[in-house]
Amino acid sequence: MIANHIPRKVGPEVQRRIDALRIGQKMQDLPEELWHPSFRYYLKEDPIRVNLSREPLS
Repeated sequence: MIANHIPRKVGPEVQRRIDALRIGQKMQDLPEELWHPSFRYYLKEDPIRVNLSREPLS
């Protein structure tokens, strides 16, 4: 136990993410249905990031 630390309660969606992640894994390792909306936007919809990933490598 960590002294002076009280974990906060999390909602069911966050708990599903916690349960699905193993040590060393990141959000991108989760099934897509468990991704946070902001992460999905960043990875799949952000115009800057999406355009960068589609440019040919030189």
